[in-house]
Amino acid sequence: QSDLLAEQQRLIAETAQSEERRKAMADGIEPANLASYDKLRQRMRGQAVAILQNEGCSLCGVEQTMSNLQAVRSGRALVYCESCGRILANNV
Repeated sequence: QSDLLAEQQRLIAETAQSEERRKAMADGIEPANLASYDKLRQRMRGQAVAILQNEGCSLCGVEQTMSNLQAVRSGRALVYCESCGRILANNV
């Protein structure tokens, strides 16, 4: 039981640190983009972002249009997968 209590304390501390890091990162994101991400995260069971791999979505595998590919690579705006709707990120 003492091992479980020690693990619980470690997990509580780790969760607090993660929440602090998330808040610090979220401060640099436009509120509208953060709201879109949070809604997608709930709808997609925690996986709101997919990586662009071989011109396709890393999660659903669907190849993206050329305009989507260019938009993801430019990184100027959120781009959503044509199939699953997740936010696409460039694999840098």
